[in-house]
Order: sequence, then C-alpha cells, then structure tokens
Amino acid sequence: MKNKNFLHRERCLICGSGKLETRLSQPLNDPPLWAYLQESFKNNITQQDVQGVNFEIVHCPGCELYFVPNVPTDEFYEKLTHFQTKIDPAIPTKQNSQNVRFFANYGLEAEKIAVMLDRKPHNIDVLEFGSGNGHWLLMAKAYGYNTKGVEIREERIAYAKSNGLSIVRSLEELKEQRFDYIRSDQVLEHLSDPLMYLRALTKYLKQGGFMWIQVPMGDKINEVLSSYLGTPDKSITPIGHINCFTHQALLTLAARAGMAPISARKLQRFYLKAMWKNRDTKYFGEILKVGFKRKTCALYLQKKSV
Repeated sequence: MKNKNFLHRERCLICGSGKLETRLSQPLNDPPLWAYLQESFKNNITQQDVQGVNFEIVHCPGCELYFVPNVPTDEFYEKLTHFQTKIDPAIPTKQNSQNVRFFANYGLEAEKIAVMLDRKPHNIDVLEFGSGNGHWLLMAKAYGYNTKGVEIREERIAYAKSNGLSIVRSLEELKEQRFDYIRSDQVLEHLSDPLMYLRALTKYLKQGGFMWIQVPMGDKINEVLSSYLGTPDKSITPIGHINCFTHQALLTLAARAGMAPISARKLQRFYLKAMWKNRDTKYFGEILKVGFKRKTCALYLQKKSV
C-alpha cells in the first residue's frame, strides 16, 4: 500500500548501489514505536498518517552508510514539526540550557577559521548551512567575519535577523556569492539527499577555502541494532535522523562531493603556528585531540585538487 506521506529511497544515497541489507523492519504503528512517535510529535500525528509504512534500516556494505528508506515528504515533515516552530523563537531552549563551555567552544571554532586561512577576519566570508537561531553565526560575526546563513524555518530566520544576521532560505538565493569557510553542523543526517546538498555547498566554496561538517557519530550502530527493543535510538530514527553515518561513510560522502579531509598532520601544523604566534596554550589541547581522535564524524574538508 502506497502512503502519500512518505517517499521510498531505493538505492544508497552515497554510491547509488541497490545491493542493500535490511537490518530492521517494524511497522510505524507497532505499539512501542507508535508511542515514541506520539511523544516525539506531541500527538500531531495519527495512525492513518503512517498506515502501511514500516520503520526500516538498511545498510550499504559498499560505503558503510545506514539509512531509513521510507522517509516523510517535505509537506508531511512540516506538518509534524509545525508545533515546534510555534515555540517562541526568542527563547532558544538549547542555548539557554548550556554552560559557558558550550559558548567557549563556539568561540574556539570561530577563532580557528582565521588561523587556518591565515587572514584577518574582515577578509573572510563565512556561510553556515542550517543556521538555526543563528547563535554560532553571532559568535563568528563578533570575531569580525562576514557572515551569511541558510535556514528553512521562518521563525528561526526572523529571530536571527532580529539579531542583525543575514539569513536566506535556500542556497539558490546566494547566487554568485562564494565563501572561504562553510559550516554544516547536525544537518546532513536529516536530508533525503545529503550528497546533492554537499555537492551544492562545494560549488559555493572559494578556491583554497575550508568546509566543516559534523553529524552524529554512527560507528556504534551495530551495537544499537543488536540491543533494539522496539524504540529507536537517537542515532537513527523513522522521522528526523534518517541517515546514520559511520566515519567511513562520511569520508565516502565527502569524496563523492569532490572534497577531501584535511590531514591530522596539516591541522596540527595550523595549531602549532597559532600557539606559537599568539602564545596561546589552548591549542595544545587541540593538537592532542587531532592526534588521538582518529575516527570522528566532524571533518575539516577542502576541494580535491584537479
């Protein structure tokens, strides 16, 4: 039975392979899963909405991606999450619940941009894809960068603009603009076609620029699946986190988009230079982190050499 609220992704989102292994299949109206959906979407969903649809998780052996084949249409996802956008965007609960370390990490990330590009902030153009309420962009703007954000939620756009940020709703609105640094944090796991979007972002990156992407770490997905009791883990869900990237899958995605990760050695050289130039010992911790954290789902990328 075809359900108009869902689309079916038949092939791997990264390599296009149709040789997929089904690791889980469970009706969306199965009692424990249905209770999870009602809690997640505040009773903004009915059993008729999901009639005949299974929560499936498939695995591509070729590129190590795990994903949900049956995903909500844009219109249905908007309906389900509409209640969330009605929460007063002037009270961003995620940021209000954080301590000073959360914002210090934002500051350190913003500082790294000028370190890596070796230029003054006012000569650096920065784009955040999926900018939310704009809190990271505010930090980047405070450091002196020229900032721009892409966000689809109208309430979040309005809130960000009220703080003096420049936000557009789609990449197409950027037209001929190009950026030295592009950031995408916790976005690709939500997209029905992450490769298409990453390729699009690559076109907006200036020659010699950097891109930073981060997604939830998915390397423990097999442990999650082996202990599954009927309620999804946050690493992959029927609606929301529809793609689960292992470290290898993220590397393959980047490569297919024409991007390559910056080596640990190169990152360490950046940080050593900053530590020496600024007499700032906080980069010592970054040097160690890069050296010991071999597998990660947060990557600095550059365009591949032609």
